[in-house]
Amino acid sequence: MPAPAKLIALSQNGKLYVVSASKAFQDAKAYRNERSWWNYLFGTDPGVDFVELKAEGGLKFGERWTGVSAGVHHLLAVTNKGRTFSLPLSPAGNSHRQLGTRQVFETPFPVPSSSSSALTLSPQLPPESDIRFATTLTEIPSLKGLEVAQVATSDRTSFVRTPAGRILGWGANESGQIGLGANAAVEMINVPVEVVLAKNYPGGTALRCLDIKAAGQMTFFTVERALAGKDPAIDLLACGNGMSGSLGNGLWSSASGVPTRVKT
Repeated sequence: MPAPAKLIALSQNGKLYVVSASKAFQDAKAYRNERSWWNYLFGTDPGVDFVELKAEGGLKFGERWTGVSAGVHHLLAVTNKGRTFSLPLSPAGNSHRQLGTRQVFETPFPVPSSSSSALTLSPQLPPESDIRFATTLTEIPSLKGLEVAQVATSDRTSFVRTPAGRILGWGANESGQIGLGANAAVEMINVPVEVVLAKNYPGGTALRCLDIKAAGQMTFFTVERALAGKDPAIDLLACGNGMSGSLGNGLWSSASGVPTRVKT
């Protein structure tokens, strides 16, 4: 039986929730008893079993979540204070140090008991099927003091973007998906390192990353470039696994560590 997927939701008031994507587990009978306090306080049934994700030690006064990105095995989130946190979504959540921490997870992974859990309903499922698998995010130690504007995740790789348009990446890099260059095709980057996109342009080019999109073993960077006396222009750069031509750079390489402009 395949494991049901989970939906990660960011609310307008800056809270993070996780809900099973399986209707059978959304409608777990026992959750209605567990949610009786919700009915008492708000006079309404939320209609679905859910869990709120919290930061280890709590967030600061006035701090809230503003961005979230979920990979296959891990999750990154950023707050309005620019702090970056990570969370495993499976026991393989830090297989390539994509959490930005040194956490090592036990097997089997301890899951809080709940009469409405996916594991209670279908004990043959893997532990990550339960929305209560892991619910506490950890701040990434090496990024403390660095203001972050955006987080992005792919299969086992992580990225952050600063308000000034700088990028740091870490995790799996076997296909060059972090974009560190042709001579940096190592399988794993243990700690966040800066991705210097400017080295792919002529000297004197001012460059600022506006957005990151990552998926599988591919990464796309939207950048603004400008030369003195000229109007700025927007480029889309791609790197990673392009065997199917998915990088749009005219190359069909299994590993492209140099972010290259998508031609059209």
